Amino acid sequence: MRRLGLPEWIVDAYFFGKMSDLDLKKKFTQFQDFLCHLFLIVALSIFAIGPLLTRNWVMVGESIEQILRVIELHQGIQNGDFYPRWFGDLGGGFGIPYFVFYSPLIYYISEFFHLLGFGLVISLKSMIIVGVLLSGIGMFMLANAFWGRHGALISAVAYIYVPYRMVNLYIRGDFAEAFAMAILPFILYFFYQLVIQKKRLCLLGSSVSYAALILTHNCTALIFSGFLLCFLVFISLKRKDWGGFGRSFLAIIWGFGLSAIFWFPALWEKQWVNIHLIYSNAALDFRNNFIELFRLLSSSWTFQGGVGGRHLPFQIGVPHILFGVLSFTYIMKLNSPKGRDTRELWLFFLLLAGLAVFFTNASSAWIWERVPLMKYLQFPWRFLTIVSLMVSILSGGLFCHFNKESGLVKEALQIVLVIIVILSSAQYCKVRGYYVIDEKRLGPTFVREDKGTVSAYNTNEMERVMDFGEYLPKFVKRLPDKNAARKVLTKKGTARIEDLRRWMQGYRFTVIAEQPSEIVVGSFYYPTWKGRLGNSTLSLFTDDEGLIHFWVPSGEYSVEIFFGDSDARLWCRFISLFSLATLLVISVWPKGRLFSEKS
Repeated sequence: MRRLGLPEWIVDAYFFGKMSDLDLKKKFTQFQDFLCHLFLIVALSIFAIGPLLTRNWVMVGESIEQILRVIELHQGIQNGDFYPRWFGDLGGGFGIPYFVFYSPLIYYISEFFHLLGFGLVISLKSMIIVGVLLSGIGMFMLANAFWGRHGALISAVAYIYVPYRMVNLYIRGDFAEAFAMAILPFILYFFYQLVIQKKRLCLLGSSVSYAALILTHNCTALIFSGFLLCFLVFISLKRKDWGGFGRSFLAIIWGFGLSAIFWFPALWEKQWVNIHLIYSNAALDFRNNFIELFRLLSSSWTFQGGVGGRHLPFQIGVPHILFGVLSFTYIMKLNSPKGRDTRELWLFFLLLAGLAVFFTNASSAWIWERVPLMKYLQFPWRFLTIVSLMVSILSGGLFCHFNKESGLVKEALQIVLVIIVILSSAQYCKVRGYYVIDEKRLGPTFVREDKGTVSAYNTNEMERVMDFGEYLPKFVKRLPDKNAARKVLTKKGTARIEDLRRWMQGYRFTVIAEQPSEIVVGSFYYPTWKGRLGNSTLSLFTDDEGLIHFWVPSGEYSVEIFFGDSDARLWCRFISLFSLATLLVISVWPKGRLFSEKS
């Protein structure tokens, strides 16, 4: 099985000492070849990103909601909080602990472009485009390690144009799941290299890419982790070397450590919100979202997802199936020792694709019933992410049969196959329409006017508790007066509120109380809200309306109410920083002292 040179010669030159002129020249040639294919992948992606190359915002399942989240993140960063977990303008202005539970990475990428000076709409589109391009680049790196550069380009183009990506981007609007698809081939590539060689670059790449997946889309991370484990066991068995598996296990632990700042608080604090709404509604119950096998072969395309998305187009892709069948026909004829290794690898990827298909079908219901975490996935068809990954890898295996052909023959076949993929799949790269949005309106007021619901029920009516979604604190038993949002009021006693200042995660004001008074703050109560009355700690509580309450004695006081961190969050922040620091130390550790660099 062939390994990709990658632009690794630069890192090798720094970490592992000087190379001979011949080796350096070879590495430089490989680097040039990689850059040429990188630019080619970017050029071939033009139809996939075509709907984004307009001034307006795409009309997809969660169009406006995506903008709201970036607005809130930007506001939090402006307020000096680089990881704002409470989005104070969502939930009709009462606030929701959004970044406690939702993976934040794609919004930070969007915010990066926004901080560079781009508008919010352009920033979101830039994030999506980066994800599409990374999909092709990562798949090229991975498939080149198995099929060579000609087959790798086919796999890369097939992965860019796989139909399920277009479903996520241009129908569902689930940009996090779409971006997660871009990270998967990088994870497989770095972990594969980590098993077969002992370079610290592979350890760093494995840990960081796995952490990035968790920070991008936790459902995809949950689904993919089992397949990654199967892949690592297979490669280790093939090489009869469990040292590589041990290094991979270390990388996984490091990945969990890097992302602990997100995933542990999300698991721990789900007891404080209505997280059951993710799966309790019939439309979101996995039992009602299995798909029939024939739908994977259908060529129909519709923008009508239906309740729970069960009517979405779930096809694998005609060229992907065609190339897979042809690859199987030719690969089964390989009889040399190297050919047998290639055949076993190809069949293993086919087995993983079949396993993923199995989980989309009702025949796997008995497993879904017995694994508690799987109910949080909601939709068995999410496993199409793995199907898409595997069939794209398999598509490039066709070139293993043409290893002995001339370069001209390979190039000609490559061009034909690329054209087939693009012509067949580009028709799905379209949206229902566009929103014309004035960038000047995109601020906190825009969020509150939209009501900022974050609901699995896709509603902004907000007339019932369940309309506020799965991240609503469960302390809310009945809805408060909508006019109370973001206000500070006196409920009992006699008190005046002066010099009120608000920011996304807090309030600061003066209370002048003629007698002991109960004050209500117009944000939903959550256990990590904290208060100060002058220099003293303020005791907060709530009632059935779920707002923040506290008592003040008579007198004049300076009060601050702010969304703080729990002990668990502080410990997880330390774990993530410690994991990051250790990886940085490893990256500059002197040659030969970490472990032997020889394969």
